[in-house]
Amino acid sequence: MTERTRKLRICGQYLLVFLTGFCAHAIFSGSLVPNTPIQTKAVEKNDGFDLPVANLAVANVTSKQQSSSDQISPPEQVGYEERILTLLTRQGDAVSDAHIRVLAGQWAADAPVQALDFLLENQLYDYFEVVMAVAGKQADVRVQEWLEQNSGMPQFGYWSDSFYRSVAKVDPVLALEQIGISSLGSHQSSMLSTVIDEWALLDAGAALNWLQESNLPLEELESLRKTVLLTFAEQDPWQASGLYLSLSNSGDQRDLLIAVARKLSNEGISPAVDWASGLPSHHQKPVMAQLFGTWAAQAEPSNIVDYASERAGVLTQQSLFQITISEVAARAPELLLRRIGDFPDDAQSLVIEKAVVGLQGNLVPDNAILIDGIESESLRDFAWERMASYAVSVSPENAFKFSSNIANEGQRRHYLALAVRAWAQQNERAAISAINASSAWTDRQKRSLVDNIRNSN
Repeated sequence: MTERTRKLRICGQYLLVFLTGFCAHAIFSGSLVPNTPIQTKAVEKNDGFDLPVANLAVANVTSKQQSSSDQISPPEQVGYEERILTLLTRQGDAVSDAHIRVLAGQWAADAPVQALDFLLENQLYDYFEVVMAVAGKQADVRVQEWLEQNSGMPQFGYWSDSFYRSVAKVDPVLALEQIGISSLGSHQSSMLSTVIDEWALLDAGAALNWLQESNLPLEELESLRKTVLLTFAEQDPWQASGLYLSLSNSGDQRDLLIAVARKLSNEGISPAVDWASGLPSHHQKPVMAQLFGTWAAQAEPSNIVDYASERAGVLTQQSLFQITISEVAARAPELLLRRIGDFPDDAQSLVIEKAVVGLQGNLVPDNAILIDGIESESLRDFAWERMASYAVSVSPENAFKFSSNIANEGQRRHYLALAVRAWAQQNERAAISAINASSAWTDRQKRSLVDNIRNSN
């Protein structure tokens, strides 16, 4: 095969994928036939009138769609079976698979039961979802009857879910009516949940009203109501929050309020906090925690520091300060060190601790300038101690450098010793050289420390 031939074949495959995808879109969007007339220069004579060929094709398709179901041409005439079987011989061909899905969708629009029988007979289960999606949009009762006749199949639940989900996307009330008269057995409850899920996505308020007026068993009603309200929280969090008492279970109430908190945090922390502050005390703490955690993980770190530094006392009382600062430390630990002076004195140690934890992946001496900028010597020492503690198992050499910056002599020797012992496990000669060059120990202390290292290694 020449290079030119190979490139032409590849281009042809891409073109076929595009065309099959375009056809699939037309089938599933219900726009296989255009609504506007197609203009063309080609015409045919028809009883003395000039009729565009393209419009003639549209007229033929329209007349077929208007014919009754018992007048649909058998698949042998349409050629679906032969064409699908031919394409199946090309196993592993993505283009052929896409083409089969288009054909299955076309067949489902013409004769869904025949399509399903064919797929079942040939065990082509991968294409059932296509047929169910098309038939569901038409709420085809023949498919509903077919499902009942094949309720013993292991795939019955999956097929039914695909069908009723598709019906619900078009008309959820009709889908519920169909489920009510269907013989779904043990699957009826799950199908009901499927439809309610889809309805909630379309209009959670309408789905909730339907549930309120239904006579479903209490346990099932509670479960479905919670599902709808969680979706409603995404659509209208303020209104959904006012309905949490309609759930009898305290855990379900909390789940709904937390979902509302997540959504409200996107609109700004202040109004969300005002809302959460009015909740009963047994719900307030978990909801506030979710609210601040979500907000701090998404908002601009500098805005979070502004808010937290001004309200550190109140946030600490509510156990929210640590949650908030931890989220900032995960994204911008350097910012916390630069802004340490903005926090109240009694909160600064925690801020430093969280900042150093956030720096664990970047424990390098370049961070020294940030720590050196801390005015308080005791806080500066605390920062170096935390840096040394976290670095000792990852980079003992850096831990040794961090420890050298500790102003308190006793603490400096303690952390230097920890670092140098860990360093000696990796490179004894370098560790001993560092000991001899350090001014932290007397000559006697140096000899003792070196002997201890050599004996332990």
